[in-house]
Amino acid sequence: MTRRIALFAICTYLVAAPGMSRTIENVRDGGFNVDAGWTENLAQYSGTGDTKVFDETTNPGVLTLTYTNAAGSDETTVWVRGDVTLDEVGDFVQADMKTTGQRIGVCLAAATSFDQDRSNLIYHGIRSDGIVRSHAYWGGGNELGDADVAVPGGVSDQWVTVQIRKTGADTFQLYWGLNGVADTQVGGTFNYGNVSAPAGTETPKYPALMTDAGLGDFVGQFRNIIVGNINDPGVDNFDDGALSLNWDWNNIPQAGSPVDTFSLQESGGRLLVDYTNLGGDQVTFIARDNVTLQDGQSVVVAVRVTEGELSSAIGFGLGMATVGHGLWMDRSNTVFYVLRNDGLARANFFGNGGVEIGDPLATLTGYQLGDWVTLRIQREGSILKLYYGQGYLAEADQFVGQRDYSAHQLPTVVGLLSAPGVASFKAEAELFLVGDFVPVELSGIWVE
Repeated sequence: MTRRIALFAICTYLVAAPGMSRTIENVRDGGFNVDAGWTENLAQYSGTGDTKVFDETTNPGVLTLTYTNAAGSDETTVWVRGDVTLDEVGDFVQADMKTTGQRIGVCLAAATSFDQDRSNLIYHGIRSDGIVRSHAYWGGGNELGDADVAVPGGVSDQWVTVQIRKTGADTFQLYWGLNGVADTQVGGTFNYGNVSAPAGTETPKYPALMTDAGLGDFVGQFRNIIVGNINDPGVDNFDDGALSLNWDWNNIPQAGSPVDTFSLQESGGRLLVDYTNLGGDQVTFIARDNVTLQDGQSVVVAVRVTEGELSSAIGFGLGMATVGHGLWMDRSNTVFYVLRNDGLARANFFGNGGVEIGDPLATLTGYQLGDWVTLRIQREGSILKLYYGQGYLAEADQFVGQRDYSAHQLPTVVGLLSAPGVASFKAEAELFLVGDFVPVELSGIWVE
């Protein structure tokens, strides 16, 4: 992925670094296109005059589009982001969206400026009758293919996520899902390098937003408008059927005797944890050994406890340390931050020599066994800040506490953590993310 301008201030759960992911519209800066990165184009129309008003203040964290149709107008509008391109296999553009009418979506274009020309465009979005609907066009506006699938529950009251993914030098596939998880393919592979492609065919590369067709008034909503690569090393959505070798569970910063046992298994896009307590008080740190938390970044995970007593004896969530392998009976310069099964978001900060230097907590509202909680640790220089959110893939915006490590060794290795291991339990984790941002919503693999 290529970027041609300096990064602007963003609110995202994703990484703004080469080969990793970032938002392409800051939906909390007060207005659409504040950084002038988007160019509006009319790809198709039989009449013009429609009014499109973007608003980021009515619903904070959401880009709301109020579309007013002019009599006799029929517009397909594409807003192209010209400072970003999808160049590498695995690159994608993705957004969450809702609409009360017509079709809105993401798009991929071969040019940043065009008029009455749908050549080399891929439309991929949601239609108000509850359909994910997509079209791809070759040069000359010739249709390459289309695809559609029904969305259970419709598209006006739930966040539907659509993604255009680059799968080869000239090929693309389309995916969709709910709440940010675009993991279901719709249609086949669209090939812009096909020998039968007509003259003027180019491989699209610029991410965009789109509306089609402007035949009536409607309100559309977008959030988490991002580009990224599915091979982002700071992300694990636990969907490949086998535990990544980048997880290292050979870390026990605190333990009793005998040492507890546990199993980790991926299934259905989740990490399943089966923890067996053998009598000790064990803390187990499962480090992610291929990424560290840099200044300005956060680590995020959605977790829940599915079996176990509702007590302080069980906790599962995030951990940090200065090393990612071989940690044994040493909690020096670590962070324990867990969903505790008595209904707390509970943390312990440890500094030099294992001395506790902070223990913030927050009470979860109406907590019950099986409830999802999003946990987030954000680094700002030497300060680590903790946040949480309640609900499945919830926004982690509730502040728990913070600690300045300027007088200690700052932990930067991140991972999952069980603490305290005083009782047996089963838990699940979903969407482990590391990235550059001040997060707003956790939505699937990518967030803004």
